[in-house]
Amino acid sequence: MKSTPLNVLGLPGLIQGSDYNPDQWLHAPEVIDEDFRLFPEAGIGVVSLNIFGWARLEPEEGRYDFAWLDDIFARVERAGLKIFLSTPSAAAPNWLTHRYPEVPTNTTASSSLPTTPTASKVSLTPS
Repeated sequence: MKSTPLNVLGLPGLIQGSDYNPDQWLHAPEVIDEDFRLFPEAGIGVVSLNIFGWARLEPEEGRYDFAWLDDIFARVERAGLKIFLSTPSAAAPNWLTHRYPEVPTNTTASSSLPTTPTASKVSLTPS
């Protein structure tokens, strides 16, 4: 029997990817530049984006900022990479639970919706 090569998203073979959280490094663009320089060396073909991005996408209720994500999408395209786009619900912004206290927070690791002013402060460790 002849085997057929795996071809997903136009990428031959095994897809090598990574969760990528550039929203944690917007204050240090040189880190993001270095990431994109290193992706080919690491064999990265796909990045999962926006996992913890809610606080950056909606820093205040009803005010949205997609500029940083647009920039990352453009960089990914120029680098010839693919994107697995995630919902940004892994970490809720602080304004959400301050305004809506009924929203669960990270009180336990098994039933958590962590809150954070920025994604760089997420912790899933129970107190």
